[in-house]
Amino acid sequence: MAFCKSCGGRFDWYKTDAGKFMPVEPDPAPDGTVAIDVVSNIATVVPAGSKTQLYRSHWATCTGASKHRKGRP
Repeated sequence: MAFCKSCGGRFDWYKTDAGKFMPVEPDPAPDGTVAIDVVSNIATVVPAGSKTQLYRSHWATCTGASKHRKGRP
């Protein structure tokens, strides 16, 4: 478990299919778009309406997300 330096929110780090790390909020969310493969610990963004348990990327709710983007405004 980690805490965001911008908003203080809790999140866990997961690796994506592309090998990059994504902050994911620890609690399932009905409007989530991230599925976690518990075997490989890989986070995958999936379409809405998926039958699997979904989570939210921390960037979706963080008030300071733009401060952490590399090379993008």
